[in-house]
Amino acid sequence: MPSRALKLSASVLLLPLALGACAAGSLKEPAAGSGATAAGLLDATAPRYQADDTWSYRAATGDEVVEKVIAVRDDGTVLWAATDGRRWEAVANPLLPPLRTLPEAGPRLANTFTPPAAELDLFPLTPGKTAAFTTQTAAEQDGRVEKTTESQCQVRGPREVTVPAGTFETVEVFCRHGGRFETLYYAPKVRNTVMELRDVDGRMEKKELVAYRPSATPAPAEAVPEAAPMPGDPAPQAAAVEAEALDTPQAQAQPQPQPAQADPSQTAARPADAPGWTLQLAALSSREAADKAWAQWQTAVQRAVPGAEAAIAQGNGLWRLTTGRFETRTDAAAACAKLKADDVQCFPKEL
Repeated sequence: MPSRALKLSASVLLLPLALGACAAGSLKEPAAGSGATAAGLLDATAPRYQADDTWSYRAATGDEVVEKVIAVRDDGTVLWAATDGRRWEAVANPLLPPLRTLPEAGPRLANTFTPPAAELDLFPLTPGKTAAFTTQTAAEQDGRVEKTTESQCQVRGPREVTVPAGTFETVEVFCRHGGRFETLYYAPKVRNTVMELRDVDGRMEKKELVAYRPSATPAPAEAVPEAAPMPGDPAPQAAAVEAEALDTPQAQAQPQPQPAQADPSQTAARPADAPGWTLQLAALSSREAADKAWAQWQTAVQRAVPGAEAAIAQGNGLWRLTTGRFETRTDAAAACAKLKADDVQCFPKEL
């Protein structure tokens, strides 16, 4: 096995250079003595995620896709959701394939790693470190194995990368998954990749960070407790990602303070046409996806909020699905709690 791994490393040395050339001007070697080495970047430790950590990426299609941590379990696995309908469960290592894929439509797939994914410790990221593994992908419904993939990842070294979200000191990691190749640029500052380059049928596809927003809750010293049980049979939700915090491309979107709750004594005095509150259910990449989401959630929504109708509006490349109208944030939050109990994610939004 060691000799095979060495051959594999040697056979892919040229591809990262080719992929990097495709993104000329987006990345460069850090100057000697720059922060990349002086700050110990190459000893970047494994990321620790919190529920509500959020990243916004520009996909290869040009669409903006928001990815969000939904929950972190006691065993350290992370449940993710994205506004393009993807949902997946993974170890806390953004450089590895997911443990499970849980799409809104289509079969759910599980990846079995050999050695186990939790033992594939690429972190801390130091040049030359490698991880070789095999994944067996099977359908969860019947256990039928769809494919077996042999992979190897190698930490290359520091790179300064410029993307729409800003300029970051990153560590370049090159991976080969069977006949597919990818180069990932992991930035400790955002605890995720800021750029991903993939060879797809001989052409390069690029994914870039547009903005990110960390959870408002500081990471605890110990492992994050389980935030919520993962839904079973109901179709996974892309979740009500607070995309407003990601609308303006910037290096980091600052968490917004929660609006003050209205004084109950003043609620009755509000005019009928006062702005009020609504519930945001999702921010999706297309009108069709928003219509589909409403069709899926309409029964549950109208059970919690009788008479509620869908309101779909486009802004900054996303289609936001909202419903209901409430005089106070407290009223909106109460309705949202009912929806969450019915496995529909949401959050109050001021009109």
